[in-house]
This record gives sequence, C-alpha cells and structure tokens, in this order.
Amino acid sequence: MRLIESIFLLIGSVIIFDLTNTRNSFYLSVFLVVGSLLVKNKTFEDHLFKLPLSLSYSVLVVAACLLAIFYNPNNVIFRLLNNVFSGRLALGKIAINNYGIHILGQKITFYGASSSYNLLVKNEYNFIDSSYVQMLLVQGILFTVIFVAFYTIIFKKIVLSRDKYLVIIIMCMELQCFSDPQMLQLWYNPFLFLIGYIGVSKNMWGNQSKEL
Repeated sequence: MRLIESIFLLIGSVIIFDLTNTRNSFYLSVFLVVGSLLVKNKTFEDHLFKLPLSLSYSVLVVAACLLAIFYNPNNVIFRLLNNVFSGRLALGKIAINNYGIHILGQKITFYGASSSYNLLVKNEYNFIDSSYVQMLLVQGILFTVIFVAFYTIIFKKIVLSRDKYLVIIIMCMELQCFSDPQMLQLWYNPFLFLIGYIGVSKNMWGNQSKEL
C-alpha cells in the first residue's frame, strides 16, 4: 500500500466516522492502515515479531470475559471503560447475571435494537455485542476453551511464517471481535477456515500462507 493510498483511506475513514459515529470501525481502520505502513519498515517488523503475538487472542478473550464478569458500575474505571465501549461491558454483565455461564452453553434468543418484535412487542434489549462474551454464554466454556486453543495455534503458525500483513489483518479481526459479534460468522470472518491448517507443518504452512 502506497503512502498516498493510505492517506486517502484515512481521510475516507474520518469522513465515515463523522457521518456515522462508528468508533470501533474507525479505530480499526486506522489500525489497519497505519499497521500496514509500519510493517514495511524492517526495524519495526523485527520488533513486532519479537512480541508474544500468538497469545494476543487468548489475552483478548480472557480480558473481555473478565471485564464483563467483574463489571461494577460504581467503579470509576469500569464506568470509563464501559463508556469507551459504548455500554458493552454493562450489557455483558447483565447477560451473565440473567443467563449464567455453562459448560456446554445454552440457547439464548437475542433482541437487538433492529428487531421488529423487540420494538413492537417485547421492548427488551439483551444483545451481547462482544463475540467473546457471547461465545462463552451461548457456546459454553468447553467450546470456548477449545476454540481459543485452536485459534492460538493457528495464529502462532502465522507468526512463525512471518506473514506480516496476515498478522496485521488477524490482529484487526481479534480487536474487532472484542466488542462486536462477528467472530463465528463465516461470511464475515473467513479466517475461520484457517483452523483447517492445524495439522499442517511449519514448512507447508509457509507455502500455504503465501497463497492466501
């Protein structure tokens, strides 16, 4: 990506943010553009791959779930974080209190702001925006632990292959799903197919990742 293209993308992101006030999408757009520029620098790339990147997914999942579990509206730090994430911590806490956390998960019927049934009849909002909190409640503890383990293994293979652009894209997706619910939606997250490469050797992975 050339500098002039990056500038136009950033300007476009600012315009869209001004029109829609979609903070999460704006932050991630900036992260993706700036990250793609920075990894072109060999020094930055070397420093990037010295970080424990393969643990980033596990850390984000644990952080999202713990923030929801221990959210306290009387705590000023929690209130600040809840505001940053547009009330998502409070919604996660309410969902945990209402449904509980189970080993094998449970069926939850979500009512969002766009649900006609919700608007006309029930007048209730119970949607869980965070993919990680939603996965813990709906799919359960067992599924969440296995999924996080598989995804961590895959990301480690990507990091070892030093596919810097794929690393940036996966990190962007991880951050997006911290506060948005698309992690398990294949039409939004095609990187779920990467789990199929769990048993691929390091050398084979290097060749396959170049083809993606």
